[in-house]
Amino acid sequence: YLFVGSFRWVKEKDNALYIKKQTGIERYTDMNGISIRALKRIEQLDDGELLISTTGQGVAFLSNNNEFRFLTTEDGLSSNLIRDVFVPSKDTLWVATEDKGLNRVILSPQGNVQSVGHIAIQDGLIDNSLHRIIEDAYGFFWINSNKGLMSLRKSSTNSFLDGHAEYVHIQSFTEKDGLLN
Repeated sequence: YLFVGSFRWVKEKDNALYIKKQTGIERYTDMNGISIRALKRIEQLDDGELLISTTGQGVAFLSNNNEFRFLTTEDGLSSNLIRDVFVPSKDTLWVATEDKGLNRVILSPQGNVQSVGHIAIQDGLIDNSLHRIIEDAYGFFWINSNKGLMSLRKSSTNSFLDGHAEYVHIQSFTEKDGLLN
């Protein structure tokens, strides 16, 4: 559940996006008749917009005027199978995909995509199937995957994606390090 104002947003068994109203729970469609088919995660941004991770539709944004817009492979994402989106600032999204690694999306002040960078197994990830992205107080991203936990320094990750570094320093923790699976 996510409460926004007087609305309760709900993910049901079919993974679609529903809204709870006084009359009951209804599958949600925007002003253009578009709905979310496979919701993974939902959160509210500072401006009130909803950010929705989906399986198949990429990253969805539901504006305050009841209209979806999508960030997909057509915009440069490596996959439309999204498990998590971390939003450290208004102009940057870190996107964890189910099958093709990590994406950094830089947005213009108007919300348009300026650039998308990718990090995958060939760049040092232990797996391309990522789950959650968390930033700690020391400037590290912690990302869990199907094969373990990874720690990436945010500054070196940005340097790599900006073309200023040849590699990303990634520290991995797996069952060999004592993690339970």
